[in-house]
Amino acid sequence: EMAVGFAVVTAIFRARDVDMTDMAADLKE
Repeated sequence: EMAVGFAVVTAIFRARDVDMTDMAADLKE
């Protein structure tokens, strides 16, 4: 379940062309 959710979130962030580093920083918090 978590893997699927993460894949969806990653796809959304890639579609928005958002910096993956920003997403990683958010996940650490």
